Amino acid sequence: MAEIWETSDGKRFDSVNARIEAESHQRDIDNSSKKSFTGKGKEAFPTGVYEGDFVSGNFHGKGKYTYKAGTVYEGDFVNNDRTGKGKFTWPEGDIYEGDFIKGELHGKGKYTFSSGTIYEGDYVHGKQTGKGKITWTDGDIYEGDFVDGKRTGKGKYIHANPNNGILEGDFTDGDLHGKGKLMKADGTIVYEGDWINGQPVLSSKAPSPSAKFCKQCGNKLSEGKKFCGGCGAKIGG
Repeated sequence: MAEIWETSDGKRFDSVNARIEAESHQRDIDNSSKKSFTGKGKEAFPTGVYEGDFVSGNFHGKGKYTYKAGTVYEGDFVNNDRTGKGKFTWPEGDIYEGDFIKGELHGKGKYTFSSGTIYEGDYVHGKQTGKGKITWTDGDIYEGDFVDGKRTGKGKYIHANPNNGILEGDFTDGDLHGKGKLMKADGTIVYEGDWINGQPVLSSKAPSPSAKFCKQCGNKLSEGKKFCGGCGAKIGG
């Protein structure tokens, strides 16, 4: 799943790192009033206010940086960088809590969107990469591999509606693509075999571009019908 990050003022970024960098604290140590200070303190900058631990004038230890736009970072700093455990909160309600390395989301983390959707798992240089889990507000769950923010690799998609079943196997860009199976909620296998772009391959040849199949049961869909004749699932729903 490729996310587009949008700020409250309409600015859009293709990764959470790009978004953070746009709000990054700008700091000239030589002009800092605390350039040789060690201890707890507070200092204002053009982009916001830092409050917390200083070592030789650097943000180092536990601290909180409140940006003028309303974004807040609270957590660990190492030589002015957000490194260690921390929490980022955006004005519209998005929250990231987890590992940082030199300002980037890197390691284990949890991102809660203002919509209520939650991602928990691995981050590499600001992108969901590795093992992770997404829980949507409708109750659907995907758990498995991610590459650059997309559901790619081995995974399992569990529909909140038990009538829609469980998809498990090889995913590419969020769709079953390769080997996979569709199961009922009780584990009964409905279809197992090859998939192309989220559609089951029901013969030795891939389905023609005009052929449409139900993602729930693999039944070929009849043109003009609103519901699948095999399982009754709403088409396009």
